[in-house]
Amino acid sequence: MHYNFIAISDIHEDLDAIGLLLEKANSFETLHALFVAGDLSFGDTSKVLEELSRFPCPVIIVFGNHDEYLSFSEKESWKEKNVHILYTGEFFDFTFSEDNKQVSTSTLRVIGFPYPIFDPWCNIDFNDMPLDPWITLENQLLTSFDEGFEPNQIIILAHAPPKQTVDRVVSTKKSFTDQILNIITGKPVSKSRFVGDPNLRDLLIRHQVQLVLCGHIHEEGGKNDYLGECIITNISSLWEVDPWHPGSHYSMISVSKENKYVPHISFWYL
Repeated sequence: MHYNFIAISDIHEDLDAIGLLLEKANSFETLHALFVAGDLSFGDTSKVLEELSRFPCPVIIVFGNHDEYLSFSEKESWKEKNVHILYTGEFFDFTFSEDNKQVSTSTLRVIGFPYPIFDPWCNIDFNDMPLDPWITLENQLLTSFDEGFEPNQIIILAHAPPKQTVDRVVSTKKSFTDQILNIITGKPVSKSRFVGDPNLRDLLIRHQVQLVLCGHIHEEGGKNDYLGECIITNISSLWEVDPWHPGSHYSMISVSKENKYVPHISFWYL
């Protein structure tokens, strides 16, 4: 069985970009899902969800720090439009067809890990958040392994990347000392730091999976990294006027059972 996916993140209410991506999606012979790694909006996600519901495949979503969480009943109601919003530890399973019959054994599981809280300006450090979301995710991983899933059959759809993987930002603010060094050396002084999720990093070191799809750090969009054998892919961003990574970006991902679900990932502009 061969799966073809589109993956996007950080839409930030760019409905025009969604429309262009929909045209591309409709041109594909086979598309098994659209993955959305959060930050659909700047709060209210309803308009973006409605646009995403037009895609000719399951749409699998986690929310980002800019997305307000929906009530359980609101979230579940979107399933009628083939839009599947995954809260922490919830999952979506893919199965394959054989002789036009649905095989009961799932071949690929996508586990959701949205940003733990609505925090548009990222004022709260990961280490200051309750550990419940990461415990829930770890329990679901262990349950999935007990159900017979191998690590290479699991994709985590997250908003924030694990720390020290596709999460580097460069600060443009200069201290007085930086300015003096700039004058003395004649070279600009820049400071970079890693702002990803340390708890997710620790979890993935303990429990390897095949792939983590994430966004959040726009500057690192279109990059892959590794954490052990796990591939970390930052798919930022679909937002055309993104000040950190301008232009509408999306990713194509293909995996196959024959190739042990090792993903082939490519990055594209609309």
